Amino acid sequence: MKSFKNFMAEGIKDLKNWKDRNRRGEARLYLEITKGNSSNKYNDDFGFTQAEMNYMDKLCSKVRDIHISSFDGGDSAPASMEFVGKKASLEKFSKDREIQKICKKYKCKVDIYDN
Repeated sequence: MKSFKNFMAEGIKDLKNWKDRNRRGEARLYLEITKGNSSNKYNDDFGFTQAEMNYMDKLCSKVRDIHISSFDGGDSAPASMEFVGKKASLEKFSKDREIQKICKKYKCKVDIYDN
């Protein structure tokens, strides 16, 4: 019998598109929060909520050729996230309307770099 944990993702490491330290791709996208929910970026309440991370994970699956390679801060609410994949896919990901709302909410800094 499957446990309840298998049905609910509880942190960034439980997401479908999480590939720990896999930096293979032609470009990288950083989402870095400048204004969080608390003053300490390692606090569990600082960064992205679980619902926002779930949306980003679903969008990674939808856009394709993107995965989450690392994060900074707590596992349940990271202060920054790094996405790796094709440059065109990363640009499409960053132009999504919901991602723009999330970035506006946290005053995110969005950077795309070529590898």
